[in-house]
Amino acid sequence: MDLSPIRKEDLEVGKPLPWPVYDSKKNLLLKEGYVIETQSQLNALLTNGLYRNPSWVKPAAPAEKSGEKFGEKEEPPSKFDIVNFTAVSLQVGDMLQMQLSGENDQRYGVRLIGFLEKKSVLVTPPVSNDSIILMRAGQSVVMRCFSGRNAYAFTSSVLRVCSTPYPYLHLTYPIEVRGMKIRKSTRVRANVIGSVWRDDQPEKRFPCSIDDISFSGAQVNCALPLGGMGDALRLYLRVSNQGATAYVSPLALIKRCSETESPDGRKYSYGVEFHNLDQTESFALQVLVYQHLFEVS
Repeated sequence: MDLSPIRKEDLEVGKPLPWPVYDSKKNLLLKEGYVIETQSQLNALLTNGLYRNPSWVKPAAPAEKSGEKFGEKEEPPSKFDIVNFTAVSLQVGDMLQMQLSGENDQRYGVRLIGFLEKKSVLVTPPVSNDSIILMRAGQSVVMRCFSGRNAYAFTSSVLRVCSTPYPYLHLTYPIEVRGMKIRKSTRVRANVIGSVWRDDQPEKRFPCSIDDISFSGAQVNCALPLGGMGDALRLYLRVSNQGATAYVSPLALIKRCSETESPDGRKYSYGVEFHNLDQTESFALQVLVYQHLFEVS
Protein backbone atom coordinates (compact mmCIF):
# COMPACT_ATOMS: atom_id res chain seq x y z
CA MET A 1 0.00 0.00 0.00
CA ASP A 2 1.51 3.32 -1.15
CA LEU A 3 0.70 6.29 1.06
CA SER A 4 0.70 10.02 0.39
CA PRO A 5 1.21 12.70 3.05
CA ILE A 6 -1.85 14.60 4.24
CA ARG A 7 -1.58 18.40 4.24
CA LYS A 8 -2.95 20.56 7.02
CA GLU A 9 -5.48 22.10 4.63
CA ASP A 10 -6.83 18.63 3.76
CA LEU A 11 -8.39 18.25 7.22
CA GLU A 12 -11.10 20.27 8.95
CA VAL A 13 -12.29 20.20 12.53
CA GLY A 14 -15.88 18.98 12.82
CA LYS A 15 -16.06 17.33 9.39
CA PRO A 16 -15.96 13.55 8.72
CA LEU A 17 -12.73 12.19 7.27
CA PRO A 18 -13.18 11.28 3.58
CA TRP A 19 -10.65 8.43 3.82
CA PRO A 20 -8.76 6.35 6.42
CA VAL A 21 -5.75 8.03 8.01
CA TYR A 22 -2.43 6.25 8.70
CA ASP A 23 0.88 7.06 10.38
CA SER A 24 4.30 6.75 8.73
CA LYS A 25 4.49 3.04 9.69
CA LYS A 26 1.20 2.34 7.86
CA ASN A 27 -0.67 1.84 11.14
CA LEU A 28 -4.34 2.76 10.86
CA LEU A 29 -5.00 5.78 13.10
CA LEU A 30 -8.49 6.94 12.10
CA LYS A 31 -11.25 5.30 10.12
CA GLU A 32 -13.05 6.98 7.25
CA GLY A 33 -15.94 9.07 8.59
CA TYR A 34 -14.32 9.88 11.95
CA VAL A 35 -14.84 13.47 13.12
CA ILE A 36 -11.92 15.38 14.66
CA GLU A 37 -13.56 17.39 17.42
CA THR A 38 -10.99 20.03 18.39
CA GLN A 39 -8.14 22.01 16.86
CA SER A 40 -5.79 20.68 19.57
CA GLN A 41 -6.51 17.12 18.48
CA LEU A 42 -5.83 18.04 14.88
CA ASN A 43 -2.56 19.75 15.79
CA ALA A 44 -1.40 16.74 17.83
CA LEU A 45 -2.13 14.40 14.94
CA LEU A 46 -0.32 16.57 12.40
CA THR A 47 2.78 16.81 14.60
CA ASN A 48 3.83 13.23 13.83
CA GLY A 49 2.71 13.20 10.21
CA LEU A 50 -0.46 11.76 8.66
CA TYR A 51 -0.87 9.74 5.49
CA ARG A 52 -3.63 8.33 3.29
CA ASN A 53 -3.97 5.85 0.46
CA PRO A 54 -4.67 7.91 -2.70
CA SER A 55 -6.21 4.87 -4.45
CA TRP A 56 -8.65 4.11 -1.61
CA VAL A 57 -12.29 3.91 -2.67
CA LYS A 58 -15.17 3.83 -0.22
CA PRO A 59 -16.66 0.32 -0.33
CA ALA A 60 -20.29 -0.10 -1.28
CA ALA A 61 -22.66 -1.04 1.51
CA PRO A 62 -23.24 -4.82 1.49
CA ALA A 63 -26.67 -6.03 0.43
CA GLU A 64 -28.74 -7.65 3.12
CA LYS A 65 -29.34 -11.36 2.80
CA SER A 66 -32.96 -12.33 3.25
CA GLY A 67 -33.98 -15.40 5.20
CA GLU A 68 -30.54 -15.82 6.74
CA LYS A 69 -30.17 -15.88 10.50
CA PHE A 70 -28.17 -17.67 13.14
CA GLY A 71 -29.45 -20.95 14.54
CA GLU A 72 -30.66 -21.17 18.11
CA LYS A 73 -27.35 -22.60 19.30
CA GLU A 74 -25.19 -20.39 17.14
CA GLU A 75 -23.87 -16.95 17.98
CA PRO A 76 -22.96 -14.17 15.58
CA PRO A 77 -19.19 -13.81 15.24
CA SER A 78 -17.39 -11.35 17.48
CA LYS A 79 -16.85 -7.98 15.85
CA PHE A 80 -15.05 -4.78 16.66
CA ASP A 81 -16.90 -1.83 18.14
CA ILE A 82 -15.47 1.68 18.33
CA VAL A 83 -15.68 3.07 21.86
CA ASN A 84 -14.33 6.04 23.77
CA PHE A 85 -11.29 5.53 25.99
CA THR A 86 -13.35 6.31 29.08
CA ALA A 87 -15.75 3.47 28.20
CA VAL A 88 -12.95 0.96 28.79
CA SER A 89 -13.20 1.84 32.52
CA LEU A 90 -9.52 1.34 33.25
CA GLN A 91 -8.37 1.95 36.80
CA VAL A 92 -5.08 3.35 38.07
CA GLY A 93 -2.62 0.47 38.32
CA ASP A 94 -4.29 -1.68 35.65
CA MET A 95 -1.95 -3.55 33.32
CA LEU A 96 -1.78 -2.87 29.59
CA GLN A 97 0.33 -4.39 26.83
CA MET A 98 2.50 -2.09 24.75
CA GLN A 99 3.80 -3.01 21.30
CA LEU A 100 6.32 -0.70 19.66
CA SER A 101 5.37 -0.01 16.05
CA GLY A 102 7.94 -1.03 13.48
CA GLU A 103 9.47 -3.70 15.73
CA ASN A 104 8.70 -7.38 16.22
CA ASP A 105 5.62 -8.76 17.94
CA GLN A 106 7.15 -8.36 21.41
CA ARG A 107 4.68 -6.90 23.88
CA TYR A 108 5.66 -5.24 27.12
CA GLY A 109 3.60 -4.92 30.27
CA VAL A 110 3.03 -1.37 31.50
CA ARG A 111 0.76 0.08 34.19
CA LEU A 112 -1.74 2.88 33.88
CA ILE A 113 -0.81 5.85 36.07
CA GLY A 114 -3.75 8.02 35.01
CA PHE A 115 -5.16 10.10 32.18
CA LEU A 116 -6.75 13.46 31.43
CA GLU A 117 -9.55 13.17 28.90
CA LYS A 118 -8.60 14.40 25.41
CA LYS A 119 -5.14 15.37 26.71
CA SER A 120 -2.85 12.41 27.46
CA VAL A 121 -2.56 8.97 29.03
CA LEU A 122 0.19 8.34 31.61
CA VAL A 123 1.81 4.90 31.81
CA THR A 124 4.96 3.36 33.23
CA PRO A 125 7.72 2.76 30.64
CA PRO A 126 8.24 -0.71 29.13
CA VAL A 127 10.95 -2.81 30.74
CA SER A 128 13.09 -5.62 29.31
CA ASN A 129 15.57 -7.65 31.37
CA ASP A 130 15.08 -5.26 34.30
CA SER A 131 16.11 -2.29 32.14
CA ILE A 132 13.83 0.51 30.94
CA ILE A 133 13.46 0.60 27.15
CA LEU A 134 14.43 3.99 25.80
CA MET A 135 11.52 5.76 24.11
CA ARG A 136 11.38 8.95 22.07
CA ALA A 137 8.72 11.58 21.52
CA GLY A 138 6.63 10.78 18.44
CA GLN A 139 7.25 7.03 18.63
CA SER A 140 4.13 5.06 17.65
CA VAL A 141 2.79 2.33 19.91
CA VAL A 142 -0.12 -0.09 19.95
CA MET A 143 -1.80 -0.58 23.32
CA ARG A 144 -3.92 -3.59 24.30
CA CYS A 145 -5.81 -4.62 27.39
CA PHE A 146 -8.65 -6.91 28.36
CA SER A 147 -11.24 -7.09 31.07
CA GLY A 148 -13.67 -9.94 31.62
CA ARG A 149 -14.84 -11.01 28.17
CA ASN A 150 -13.86 -7.75 26.46
CA ALA A 151 -10.63 -7.01 24.63
CA TYR A 152 -9.48 -3.52 23.65
CA ALA A 153 -6.78 -2.04 21.42
CA PHE A 154 -5.79 1.44 20.30
CA THR A 155 -2.93 3.18 18.56
CA SER A 156 -1.11 6.07 20.17
CA SER A 157 2.27 7.76 20.22
CA VAL A 158 4.69 9.02 22.83
CA LEU A 159 3.89 12.63 23.63
CA ARG A 160 6.63 13.11 26.23
CA VAL A 161 9.23 11.02 28.07
CA CYS A 162 9.60 11.98 31.75
CA SER A 163 12.25 10.84 34.22
CA THR A 164 11.38 12.74 37.41
CA PRO A 165 10.27 12.15 40.07
CA TYR A 166 10.17 8.65 38.50
CA PRO A 167 10.17 7.35 34.89
CA TYR A 168 6.85 7.57 33.08
CA LEU A 169 5.41 8.32 29.63
CA HIS A 170 2.76 10.70 28.35
CA LEU A 171 0.91 9.03 25.45
CA THR A 172 -1.37 10.90 23.08
CA TYR A 173 -5.00 10.48 24.10
CA PRO A 174 -6.57 7.84 21.82
CA ILE A 175 -9.03 9.18 19.30
CA GLU A 176 -10.85 5.86 19.33
CA VAL A 177 -10.54 2.43 20.93
CA ARG A 178 -11.44 -0.83 19.25
CA GLY A 179 -13.35 -3.13 21.56
CA MET A 180 -14.47 -6.71 21.06
CA LYS A 181 -16.74 -8.87 23.18
CA ILE A 182 -15.19 -12.33 23.18
CA ARG A 183 -17.56 -15.26 23.16
CA LYS A 184 -16.65 -18.66 24.47
CA SER A 185 -16.75 -20.11 20.95
CA THR A 186 -14.49 -17.49 19.38
CA ARG A 187 -11.46 -19.22 17.84
CA VAL A 188 -8.24 -17.42 16.95
CA ARG A 189 -5.28 -18.50 14.87
CA ALA A 190 -2.25 -19.34 16.97
CA ASN A 191 1.17 -20.94 16.71
CA VAL A 192 1.71 -22.39 20.15
CA ILE A 193 4.30 -25.12 20.75
CA GLY A 194 3.84 -27.54 23.62
CA SER A 195 3.67 -31.21 24.45
CA VAL A 196 0.85 -33.72 24.75
CA TRP A 197 0.23 -37.13 26.27
CA ARG A 198 -2.62 -39.49 27.00
CA ASP A 199 -3.88 -39.32 30.55
CA ASP A 200 -3.53 -43.11 30.87
CA GLN A 201 0.05 -43.06 29.50
CA PRO A 202 1.76 -40.10 31.20
CA GLU A 203 5.23 -41.52 30.50
CA LYS A 204 4.78 -41.08 26.72
CA ARG A 205 4.97 -37.39 25.94
CA PHE A 206 5.17 -35.97 22.41
CA PRO A 207 5.80 -32.49 20.99
CA CYS A 208 2.75 -30.83 19.44
CA SER A 209 1.58 -27.55 17.94
CA ILE A 210 -1.71 -25.71 18.35
CA ASP A 211 -3.04 -24.02 15.22
CA ASP A 212 -6.10 -22.38 16.73
CA ILE A 213 -7.53 -22.04 20.19
CA SER A 214 -10.63 -20.79 22.03
CA PHE A 215 -11.80 -20.67 25.62
CA SER A 216 -13.38 -24.10 25.15
CA GLY A 217 -11.09 -26.04 22.81
CA ALA A 218 -8.23 -26.15 20.33
CA GLN A 219 -6.78 -27.91 17.30
CA VAL A 220 -3.74 -30.00 18.24
CA ASN A 221 -1.27 -31.34 15.66
CA CYS A 222 1.19 -34.13 16.32
CA ALA A 223 3.49 -36.37 14.26
CA LEU A 224 2.24 -39.47 16.11
CA PRO A 225 -1.26 -40.86 16.73
CA LEU A 226 -2.66 -39.95 20.12
CA GLY A 227 -6.00 -41.74 20.27
CA GLY A 228 -9.57 -41.77 19.04
CA MET A 229 -12.87 -40.03 19.68
CA GLY A 230 -13.56 -39.51 23.37
CA ASP A 231 -10.01 -40.25 24.54
CA ALA A 232 -8.51 -37.89 27.14
CA LEU A 233 -5.35 -35.91 26.39
CA ARG A 234 -3.24 -33.71 28.62
CA LEU A 235 -1.63 -30.63 27.07
CA TYR A 236 1.43 -28.87 28.45
CA LEU A 237 1.61 -25.20 27.45
CA ARG A 238 3.73 -22.21 28.35
CA VAL A 239 1.90 -18.91 28.71
CA SER A 240 3.78 -15.60 29.01
CA ASN A 241 1.96 -12.50 30.19
CA GLN A 242 3.18 -9.15 31.51
CA GLY A 243 6.71 -10.48 32.00
CA ALA A 244 5.62 -13.60 33.90
CA THR A 245 5.60 -17.18 32.60
CA ALA A 246 3.20 -19.92 33.67
CA TYR A 247 2.98 -23.59 32.68
CA VAL A 248 -0.45 -25.21 32.54
CA SER A 249 -1.70 -28.72 31.75
CA PRO A 250 -5.39 -28.56 30.79
CA LEU A 251 -7.35 -31.78 30.28
CA ALA A 252 -8.84 -32.13 26.78
CA LEU A 253 -11.16 -34.70 25.19
CA ILE A 254 -10.79 -35.65 21.51
CA LYS A 255 -13.90 -34.62 19.56
CA ARG A 256 -12.51 -34.88 16.03
CA CYS A 257 -9.45 -36.51 14.48
CA SER A 258 -7.87 -36.69 11.03
CA GLU A 259 -4.57 -37.53 9.38
CA THR A 260 -2.83 -36.05 6.35
CA GLU A 261 0.33 -36.65 4.34
CA SER A 262 2.92 -33.90 4.06
CA PRO A 263 6.51 -33.61 2.74
CA ASP A 264 7.64 -34.09 6.34
CA GLY A 265 5.57 -37.23 6.80
CA ARG A 266 2.16 -38.05 8.21
CA LYS A 267 0.50 -35.51 10.50
CA TYR A 268 -2.32 -36.17 12.94
CA SER A 269 -4.78 -33.41 13.82
CA TYR A 270 -7.19 -33.45 16.75
CA GLY A 271 -10.05 -31.16 17.60
CA VAL A 272 -10.20 -31.19 21.39
CA GLU A 273 -12.54 -29.77 24.00
CA PHE A 274 -11.22 -28.57 27.36
CA HIS A 275 -12.69 -30.14 30.50
CA ASN A 276 -12.63 -29.41 34.24
CA LEU A 277 -10.41 -26.34 33.97
CA ASP A 278 -9.29 -24.81 37.25
CA GLN A 279 -9.01 -21.05 37.71
CA THR A 280 -5.32 -20.89 36.70
CA GLU A 281 -5.86 -22.91 33.53
CA SER A 282 -8.94 -20.91 32.56
CA PHE A 283 -7.07 -17.61 32.98
CA ALA A 284 -4.07 -18.90 30.99
CA LEU A 285 -6.32 -19.89 28.08
CA GLN A 286 -7.93 -16.45 28.16
CA VAL A 287 -4.46 -14.88 27.92
CA LEU A 288 -3.58 -17.06 24.90
CA VAL A 289 -6.81 -16.13 23.13
CA TYR A 290 -6.41 -12.40 23.80
CA GLN A 291 -2.76 -12.37 22.79
CA HIS A 292 -3.59 -13.76 19.35
CA LEU A 293 -6.85 -11.92 18.88
CA PHE A 294 -5.69 -8.44 17.89
CA GLU A 295 -3.46 -8.16 14.84
CA VAL A 296 -3.16 -4.39 14.36
CA SER A 297 -1.21 -3.72 11.19
